[in-house]
Amino acid sequence: MKKKINFGKIFVYAILVMLVIGFTIPSFLDDNSQPASQVKPCRSDADCYLMCDEVPLAVLCYQNLCQQSTCQEESLFPYQNTPFLAAQLEITFNQTPLNLQKHFEEASPNNFFVQFQEGSFTTFTPQLTLNHVLDKLKIKLNSQCLIINEQNYCQNSDHQLQVFINNEPVYNYFNHEITNNDQIKIIYSSNPPTSSNPPTSSNPPTSSNS
Repeated sequence: MKKKINFGKIFVYAILVMLVIGFTIPSFLDDNSQPASQVKPCRSDADCYLMCDEVPLAVLCYQNLCQQSTCQEESLFPYQNTPFLAAQLEITFNQTPLNLQKHFEEASPNNFFVQFQEGSFTTFTPQLTLNHVLDKLKIKLNSQCLIINEQNYCQNSDHQLQVFINNEPVYNYFNHEITNNDQIKIIYSSNPPTSSNPPTSSNPPTSSNS
């Protein structure tokens, strides 16, 4: 005599199996996916330290954001204890140079990926761009303006903004990757007068030499 198949039980078991699979697969996918790490805000490099296997890991602070959030991430800017390279930097406002060392000490003394001396700087990681370096001085640079202490120094009919790298004028300088012995000059100056009216002058930032 053939055994009667209980389709009701089979249906119930099938529902149970589908429910188990429905809860298990998303959980499995979540466990194997890398959730977006939370970006940590910062004011200086000192705010970005990570503890990895009880060893502190230095992390670059750029534009007020730590550039690495977890120990598992690959660092684009690995810190090294010895200088990676040295370069020259001069920022001039109407022939008045900005005191880089003094400005750095006032702007961000707890940074260590870039160190400034008067007229030069050293970096302690590869792949830094000009904007990375200026960020350590709390300075922003775009195609039209140099921004220091929230004050804009922009190109207009009376003033010009020029950038020279190794004595060559450069216009696509935003992402220029610093190389050893680079000579960088950023000059904000008055245009020669074109009429009898005297040119408009702009006072240099307060941290420049008097």
